[in-house]
Amino acid sequence: MPDNPAFQAWAQAWQGATPPAAWPMTAARTLWVDLPMEAATRLQRLGATQMQEQMRLFAQLSTLEGGEGNPMMKEIAFLQQSSLAWGSELLQIMELYHERLLNPTRQDPDAPIAYPKAA
Repeated sequence: MPDNPAFQAWAQAWQGATPPAAWPMTAARTLWVDLPMEAATRLQRLGATQMQEQMRLFAQLSTLEGGEGNPMMKEIAFLQQSSLAWGSELLQIMELYHERLLNPTRQDPDAPIAYPKAA
């Protein structure tokens, strides 16, 4: 009987309606520790990458001769690329918060739900 697909669907619906006993602590850990740490890590990684690219651009601009290109246009192109990178990273972080806030007890939203075996 537990292997019946109808029973599995019913068990899944029932599990969604009643949170597990450890739900408050898991949710608190997710919301107060895991999410802020992951967001800070992603922002630090992006900031370091953008700083490296800015330094690379400054090094390239310092070696330019008079006719090799407009340094102002290169800087504007970099700023445009950087603002797009920051915007997309913040959007990904907001999506991460959205997923975790809707279901704080599951670490991986795509992972299948494990059901206990019947005795």
